[in-house]
Amino acid sequence: MDPLLEQRLLICPSLPTLPAVAMEVLRLCREEDVDLALIAGAVSNDPALAARLLRAANSASLATRGQVGTVSRAVALLGSQTTLTICLSFSLLRMRRSGDGGGLDHPAFWRRAVFSALAGRALGEHLHLDPEETLLAALLQDVGMLALAAVLPEEYGALWREAGGDHPRLVELERRALGADHAEVTRLLLQRWNLPPALQEAALASHAPPGPAAAPDRGRQFLQAVHLSGPLADVWTSTSPGEAAARALAAAQARLGLGAEVISTILSRMAVAVPEAATDFEFDLGGPGRMESVLEEARASLAGRFGPAVAGAEDRAPSGREDGALDRTSALALGRAQARRKPLAALVATLEGTGEEGCPPQLLALLAGCIRRGDLVGALGASARVLLIDTAPDGAVRVAERILRQAEAAHLPVSIGLALHEPDEGFAAADDLLGAAESALAAAHRPGGGRLGQVRARHPVPVLCQPGGLP
Repeated sequence: MDPLLEQRLLICPSLPTLPAVAMEVLRLCREEDVDLALIAGAVSNDPALAARLLRAANSASLATRGQVGTVSRAVALLGSQTTLTICLSFSLLRMRRSGDGGGLDHPAFWRRAVFSALAGRALGEHLHLDPEETLLAALLQDVGMLALAAVLPEEYGALWREAGGDHPRLVELERRALGADHAEVTRLLLQRWNLPPALQEAALASHAPPGPAAAPDRGRQFLQAVHLSGPLADVWTSTSPGEAAARALAAAQARLGLGAEVISTILSRMAVAVPEAATDFEFDLGGPGRMESVLEEARASLAGRFGPAVAGAEDRAPSGREDGALDRTSALALGRAQARRKPLAALVATLEGTGEEGCPPQLLALLAGCIRRGDLVGALGASARVLLIDTAPDGAVRVAERILRQAEAAHLPVSIGLALHEPDEGFAAADDLLGAAESALAAAHRPGGGRLGQVRARHPVPVLCQPGGLP
């Protein structure tokens, strides 16, 4: 790096910094004997961070049927690595709120950073790496751009505009104009923050990944996964998802030997994780419609690169259903719930007597107004399906009853079937979960069935109740 540029970076008063609490948690996590009680004490000094950690712990602990009310218990439940990831991610979120100007499109920067993080986690899970570490490395890899925008606002803004959203092109322009790229600046920042060497090395390698001999096998895979997270993020941020998917596949094949099937699966995992990430980062990443559109275009681009048998299986909707993409999303959501021992609810709703072909728009609007940002909704024929992510049975019932109350107030004859998946009483496959919801819906339509039918995995006979019939 040019010494003058490095000096300007190091003396810049607006250079991004980590708060004291995050630095203390980082120090404690690096101790040889990690003391979770000390980590909890450090987190407690930041009420906003403590609240974020408690929210994550309660989401993760729904299967225990116990509310996490203390930071100490939250840290013990999540572990030091996840706690550190949340602390550093939360610190970056604060940078997002305060960052502006400098000619850099900050919303675009953070959107790509979050999608990179989702790709890092999915790749970490696939490669049997630490998914939290790959998520964090992928999220951090481009923060040098924030530093350059702070130190050289006009000059860097011009480079950003000239690149036109092309990330590799931006790297070339940086090297030509500044004698360094933002990966080098990121490493400088991470060194200043005293972050682990693995994160520093991953940042430096994010645009010039090493060859196979540069590190031990697992270390090399970690670096390559962080490198690949950027091209995978571009699939979601590009105006041409199909072309970006083809570029991501080429990088995956060259660096990790991953084929089109794996990349398609990784992209699907990212799509399922978007609602939770949007909530965690308080950032609009695009709704379910956008996710399905990008996923379908990317899959179409990758389809010609599958083997014939695989391509046929991938494009065929399971169990004869019409919308294969919706089924795949449901399967991924259930797989995630099973892997993390979290609850999941499937809700199928119909609006009677409309005479319309397809799903009535007023039904979709009603559902969208009653569910959380983290849940998923989609149309299938004349009905709509909702996946209530990380929602315990009593919460799912309350959502269904809220829909019915609002439907009644709007004079809309809506019926609902609800299937409840719990970690210890779960469905084996998404088809079973959705089929149970449809069976519960059919039961609700029977004489005396009311408007709401429920079914659980170990109780195949629907439990029928009138709207408002439960507390």
